[in-house]
Amino acid sequence: MTDEIKKLKEEEQAELNESGRSLEIEPARSDNRWLGGVVLIGVGLFFLLGNVFSVNLSGNWWAVFILIPAAYNLERAWRAYRHDGYLSEKASSSLIGGLLIGAVAFIFLLGLSFGDWWPLFLIIVGLGALLKRR
Repeated sequence: MTDEIKKLKEEEQAELNESGRSLEIEPARSDNRWLGGVVLIGVGLFFLLGNVFSVNLSGNWWAVFILIPAAYNLERAWRAYRHDGYLSEKASSSLIGGLLIGAVAFIFLLGLSFGDWWPLFLIIVGLGALLKRR
């Protein structure tokens, strides 16, 4: 019986190969609609805490919106890592991109000086070079 099943699978695979399709099941795509909601909740909490505790945003409140693409890249890196089971090139590229964008956002948000914090970008790029080398 197992020989019959094996033969049927081979025939089905041969038919699929002729048609250009594959028998392999593709992983389910994750639904990323929750990410937008989480970002909106985070932005809302940020402004609420700023109002309640009278935190001066020093005119850099707009930098919160730079965190959106950073969060997207970090989420993409996490999704690629979970899909592949290891830190693939796609995952490491998204991770480094998210870290670079996030660093820029936090420098603006906290009113820090780029003159003091520019080595952070060298560190992140160096980390990316090490990850790609692996």
